Amino acid sequence: MKPSDSVNSTGDHVDISGYLLQTLSPQERQQVEEHLGGCAQCRAEVESLREWTAALEAVPEAMLLDGPP
Repeated sequence: MKPSDSVNSTGDHVDISGYLLQTLSPQERQQVEEHLGGCAQCRAEVESLREWTAALEAVPEAMLLDGPP
């Protein structure tokens, strides 16, 4: 499931990427949190994205440079 495929109980899309990047308004954040409270699939998506973010943040900066360090 892509973040853009996530819908809340009213059929409206929720912005999981905006939620994770903390770019949502308080009302939008609340809407996503309400949706996540009732949607195991979206909770799993959020957890997966958080794990990937943590893994990417753990990559040493030298590994991101072109050529040997």
